Amino acid sequence: MILSDVKKNKKSLSMFIYYFNKQKKKIFFFVFRRDLAEEKRKELFAKRGRGNQFTSKEDRDKWIRLELKSLNKAIHDKREQVSLLKFD
Repeated sequence: MILSDVKKNKKSLSMFIYYFNKQKKKIFFFVFRRDLAEEKRKELFAKRGRGNQFTSKEDRDKWIRLELKSLNKAIHDKREQVSLLKFD
C-alpha cells in the first residue's frame, strides 16, 4: 500500500514538474517580449524627444558626432578593461 502511494506521488510530482517547467518557459518568453517592447517604447520616446531637441540638421549632426565619439570612447574603455581582466 505505501509503495503504491509513493509511486503515485512520484508520478504526480513528475507531472507537476513537467507542467511547472512548461509554464516557466512561457513566463520567460513573455517577460522577454515585454522587455523588448519596453525597450522599443523607450527608443521611440527618445527619438521623439530628440526630434524636438534640434533646430537644424547641422545641430542634429553635431550632436550625433559627439554622441558617436562618446560611445566609441566607452567601447574602447570597456575593451581595455576586458583585456586587463583576461590577463589577471
